Amino acid sequence: MRPSDADDAPAGDARAGKPRKVVVVQIALGALLLMLLIVARPLLGHAKAAGVLLRLGDANTGGALRTFGALPVTRTSLDLDLPRGKVRAYRYAADTAGPAFGMVLIHGVHHRGIDEPRLARFADSIAATGITVLTPEVPSLTDYRIDHDAIVEIGAAAHALREQLGGDKPVGVLGISFAGSLALLAAADPAVGGDIGYVVTVGSYDDLARVCRFFGTGTIERPDGSSVAILPHEYGPVVWIYSHLADFFPAEGLDDVRDALREWLHENRDAAHQKAAKLPEPSRQRLEAVFAGDFAAAAPNLAASVDRYRDDLAALSPHGHLAQLKVAVFALHGSDDRLIPSSETLWLAHDLPPGTLAYALISRAVTHVEIGDHASFLEQLQAVHFMAGILAEARHPG
Repeated sequence: MRPSDADDAPAGDARAGKPRKVVVVQIALGALLLMLLIVARPLLGHAKAAGVLLRLGDANTGGALRTFGALPVTRTSLDLDLPRGKVRAYRYAADTAGPAFGMVLIHGVHHRGIDEPRLARFADSIAATGITVLTPEVPSLTDYRIDHDAIVEIGAAAHALREQLGGDKPVGVLGISFAGSLALLAAADPAVGGDIGYVVTVGSYDDLARVCRFFGTGTIERPDGSSVAILPHEYGPVVWIYSHLADFFPAEGLDDVRDALREWLHENRDAAHQKAAKLPEPSRQRLEAVFAGDFAAAAPNLAASVDRYRDDLAALSPHGHLAQLKVAVFALHGSDDRLIPSSETLWLAHDLPPGTLAYALISRAVTHVEIGDHASFLEQLQAVHFMAGILAEARHPG
């Protein structure tokens, strides 16, 4: 008996319609899952970045986000064979079986070098994300000098870390303060920068002469032709005077002046005053003026001293020396920085070769090399986004 046409049609619609609904639902669920994956990955990256930054601040802040995704980290002491001989270094590594990623973290101009607590905390915090961090000591920077040997040593340290991790991928270099500019010069030099996959600068300079001249004048130029007046942090003039003592003190007793000023830079203030008291005049009086921050009396010719070394300073400046740079650059600067003004990061952004600037951020979220206390919520989010970009680049360097 043949079914009627009336019975045939509904049965056919039911068999055809059900699969179409299933397919539509599957497509919708697949699209939703894809959207969740697309959204989730950057959110996880930003959560880890927030954890990195929170671990740099007060231990009582951040809650669960502070330790989000953080792995246990082991610090190992080692010696690196660099061009000037063996140097101390620390390696911070998390216990993970994942792919090996590396970052060289270079300390600033400070006598504590790799033992400086803020640097150690930063290295540990980054390593907790699974990135192996190497902190080599740069001898010239611990003695308050900036020289070309430091550029070579940064490149050699990057090579050493890359080899330690198997040699497959280049590594990143993050330079603090003056070291960030030296890291750029290392990356731009084909002779020493072949193992560097990206560079991060924190409070760094574009033109060293311009910054050092600012120590004596209190004004600095911006790329748009304007200038800004800022009270220089006393650390800058003191370091310049220490590294160019003959420009400011009589030849007699110059070694004793150096010893006293070194004590001051090492924060041994009583010992510095005691050594200064034994100096002949006018060295004693001039050195006490340095201690008091009276640089108008101690070094009225500071800007002229800087001009005397302008060729040497130019050779140590990214400005005019970045043509061969081909890696991504992340530049961070505190908006209220009085040691190296934030206008220097504007200059870096202006001078970098096209396509190399990944992200430049000038913000109250940092001071010179520390987390700032007066950042708005938006500025904090921007800092997290900046760090998330670095963590992402660390896994796809070069």
